Amino acid sequence: MLASDFCEIAVAMTKTLLRIAVLCVPMGFVCFSSGCGKNPAAKDEFRWLDIGVSADAAALGRVKSAFAGELRPDESTLARKIVRVGVFRNAALVAVDATARDKQEKWNHFFEFYNFDMSSGAKLRLKLQSTAWLVNFQKLAKFEPGPAPEVLVSYYDCTECEAVTLLSAFRFDAAANRWQPRLWTESHDAILVDSDPDLGEFLASYECVFSVRDFDGDGWDDVGVGCRRTESEMNDAQKVRSVQDTFDVSSYRNGQPQNRVFKDEPAAERARQILCLENPKHALCTAKTL
Repeated sequence: MLASDFCEIAVAMTKTLLRIAVLCVPMGFVCFSSGCGKNPAAKDEFRWLDIGVSADAAALGRVKSAFAGELRPDESTLARKIVRVGVFRNAALVAVDATARDKQEKWNHFFEFYNFDMSSGAKLRLKLQSTAWLVNFQKLAKFEPGPAPEVLVSYYDCTECEAVTLLSAFRFDAAANRWQPRLWTESHDAILVDSDPDLGEFLASYECVFSVRDFDGDGWDDVGVGCRRTESEMNDAQKVRSVQDTFDVSSYRNGQPQNRVFKDEPAAERARQILCLENPKHALCTAKTL
């Protein structure tokens, strides 16, 4: 076979391979990108960044660098540190733990929350109506249709005081492409889920429990709160004047908040049963007073 014959065969093979490549690229068989094999929907999954993951460590380093000013102690704080970073698309929910100067060690931590745009570097403080003391992160939830789950936090409204425990949620606003606090009424961004005793003419003590789950069977999460309020004589807690159980369910329907309070209705018994699924040893579950 002549050398020219080899050249003709080589040219023909090259043309054939090029045709195959052109046909396969739209079908996803040929990929030259460094992102080959990755799920393109992964960016639409909320996740907490993990310092133990190398890719996350780099992102956390960027966040920490961008928040250098917010992490600098001031006249009211001894120290500040980032404790949680949750990311959805390019919006990060950043939680900063601040140590107050004027509180005892057990009670001196409050949190600040920020939206951080991972693309532009823009920061926005997400101010809750009450200072968030001794924060606990709760489960993720979905209260209504939306691209991302919501981040729930419970916290005290004050320390070294007669405090109440509040529950707030941060939701992803798809139109604004950022996190923001959810409103549970037209003007309140938190749900009361527990309380220290009230000291007035009589002593009012509370035993409360809450749960985040579907209470009404519509497929979306609700916040259910059950409380037993016991009123007794101020100078003798054993002299009980009254005991009342109440159940409160907060929901979102058609984009609007709904709050339902049950006392002596059959719905109160249903709410109690649902709450007791997760809290069978609570006072509301071991002895019913409706």
